[in-house]
Amino acid sequence: HSYGASHIRLLRITRRGDRHDLRDLVIGVNVEGEVEDAFTKGDNELLLPADSLRNTVHVMTRDESLADIEQIGLALAAHFMEHQPQFTRVRITISEQPWARLPVGGRSQGQAFTTANSERRTAVVTSNGAQVSVVAGLEDFTMMKTAGAAFEGYLADQYTTLEAAAERVLAVDTEARWTYLHEEVAFAPTWQAIRQLLMEAFVKQHSHSAEHTAHAMAEVVLSSFADIGDVTVRLKQRSLPLVELAPFGLDNPRVLFRPEEAPELTAEVTLSR
Repeated sequence: HSYGASHIRLLRITRRGDRHDLRDLVIGVNVEGEVEDAFTKGDNELLLPADSLRNTVHVMTRDESLADIEQIGLALAAHFMEHQPQFTRVRITISEQPWARLPVGGRSQGQAFTTANSERRTAVVTSNGAQVSVVAGLEDFTMMKTAGAAFEGYLADQYTTLEAAAERVLAVDTEARWTYLHEEVAFAPTWQAIRQLLMEAFVKQHSHSAEHTAHAMAEVVLSSFADIGDVTVRLKQRSLPLVELAPFGLDNPRVLFRPEEAPELTAEVTLSR
């Protein structure tokens, strides 16, 4: 049996003189333990209310020394396992919306921001009191390249209508997550470095499929960081059919595309040591 509090929204502003730093967070807490009687008998004696879970998140996140979302998750998990002996397992999920500084007169402003894109930094911390797992990641990281991608030589059956492409536009929404082997990690620099590696692998590889690209992205991360035990990369490929202009007497040599809202293809790779 488990229960918790989800979608706890927080905006934390850390002020260092004229420079302010934002953390725009969505936090979830899920706990397991000796709460069966609350489910089966209506006995709430060992049931810490979701309101208390939320308030704990508020109090712990107030600590500005917890700079990274992984550190916030570790602190919350340690608190619940130490102070609530009826809990046998706690899972903290955190998602962060990045904000970019607004430039004025060629200089980034210290106190003015805009949401850069839909990309989010993520962390999941799980603890049973004796063992702790930290999984970091990112989601909704959208990338596109207009050269260096192909899709041909695939299996075709009687229902296949897709035309092979020796050169195509590849646009993907990227989700990646990786598990640290220990907690002694410089979380923010490592996250930034992995994001850069994912981006470089996407750009530099001559892609033969979304599957081919997902594997290359996961492989470079795992081979570059000894502190990581496994990595998963999931690509949601956006559909970009060509606009049909022949009825109007016009050609379309891969100039005009019609983006479709929902990604059609998903490729996922998990690599472990």
